[in-house]
Amino acid sequence: MNTNESQDQQQKELVDPVRRLGSGLTGLAIASLVSGYILGPLLLFGGIGWWLTKHYHNRLFVIIGVAVAFVLSNVLIIRNTTGTLRYFKRINRR
Repeated sequence: MNTNESQDQQQKELVDPVRRLGSGLTGLAIASLVSGYILGPLLLFGGIGWWLTKHYHNRLFVIIGVAVAFVLSNVLIIRNTTGTLRYFKRINRR
């Protein structure tokens, strides 16, 4: 076996475990990312809205905080999940 064939074989051996896990690993990774994309902005902006509501006694701040978190979560999910799916498809093609 020449050097190129040996390197190709080694690369295939490294990629095979990812292929075997396949959609299960991809699904778990996407689910964990999406959970973070939802919880992160909700905790941040919802918490800021809650804090402002406590200090200024106006529930509008919580509603605005949750609305901003909702919009930001959707933007993060759409933008980043499509990129992650492309990455996993590229890995599985090797």
